Amino acid sequence: MPLTLVLGPANSAKAGQVLGAYGAQAARGALLVVPTAGDARHYRRELVQSGLVLGTVLTFGALASEIARRADYGARRLTEHQRERVLARGLARPE
Repeated sequence: MPLTLVLGPANSAKAGQVLGAYGAQAARGALLVVPTAGDARHYRRELVQSGLVLGTVLTFGALASEIARRADYGARRLTEHQRERVLARGLARPE
């Protein structure tokens, strides 16, 4: 399935183009990827109002998790403490 990026200035009907194209492909497992959680909530509501209840709307951050899930990648994530230690160690190294 191809990846389509829709670009354009504000108020240029991008959302309508995206929702129309997505609605046509949602039954095939298409994903709608948006920048923020607020955008995801907004577009989920829009899709439900248009009668599409099986769509998947993700943020860019959630896309990586979805790719890992579909690829059956199960490596553990770092805990918050581990992330802090890795960051501190990286910042402490001289250049």
